[in-house]
Amino acid sequence: MKSPTYILVGIYTLLGQAAAVGVVGTAPGFAASTTGGGTATPQYPADITELTTWLTDSTARVIALNKEFNFIGSEGTATETGCRPASNTCPDNGGQDAINQADWCTNGNAGTGATSIQVTYDKAGITPINVGSNKSLIGIGSSGVIRGKGLRIANGATNVIIQNIHITELNPQYIWGGDAITVAGSDLVWVDHCKVSLVAARLVRLLRPRLRHRRRGYVVAEGNVFQDVVTPLLENKGSLFSSPSTSANTACAADLDHNCQMNTYGNSGAFDGSDTSFFSDFSGQTVASADAASTSISSSAGVGVI
Repeated sequence: MKSPTYILVGIYTLLGQAAAVGVVGTAPGFAASTTGGGTATPQYPADITELTTWLTDSTARVIALNKEFNFIGSEGTATETGCRPASNTCPDNGGQDAINQADWCTNGNAGTGATSIQVTYDKAGITPINVGSNKSLIGIGSSGVIRGKGLRIANGATNVIIQNIHITELNPQYIWGGDAITVAGSDLVWVDHCKVSLVAARLVRLLRPRLRHRRRGYVVAEGNVFQDVVTPLLENKGSLFSSPSTSANTACAADLDHNCQMNTYGNSGAFDGSDTSFFSDFSGQTVASADAASTSISSSAGVGVI
């Protein structure tokens, strides 16, 4: 007689869990109208196959991750000729060697003195999941982990929310071993309270956003902390406004609809840019404002504390 009671309790618990799960907060700035999977009932993928299927299909979904999804080994490994670039000068070859993606090792990018070596890498890390439109991918507590696989939002995919997820371990020993999140030719993408660790290349990779690359790249840097950053800015800086002073920062108000916040620096090099010529291209857009820079990490930052 007890079994039905247990079953009913289990069903009630799952329904309560589903009802409580959802995106926290609303997207700021350019992503303000992003809704992801909207009011779809939260779904809990059982394994990496179901997770991939739900992320890539054309159905609006709220996908909740309450455990780790480990893709390492799921697509096998590859051993091939890569290289040890000239930049790998760490003791005992402790820096990154490179996979020869797009002939990177042989077209001069590896630098003078690069040597050919054999590299073995996990294939899942270099082939991201192509996320479809109208998806919310949400982590539960600090349990939502994707290991060994990145996400790609591209080719017109739109209206995607990624919140409270930890993406980790994408062939971190190799250049070109995998990117955590790639956005290319997409719109309305909100990445919030996520953690990225142990990735090979870029944490978040942006390709071909219309405003950003129409003229060499636009950057408004405000409310940031630069601590022990010897060289914050390299050459070919594009169009940069570095929020250099409180008086200069009032120039943001006319087109960005707020006064820009100062950055703070501790034992760091120069980060200078006063170009406001591109501000008018953002006039009328919904531009997110920044909070004042803080030298301590907010208690509400990162995965698991949303």
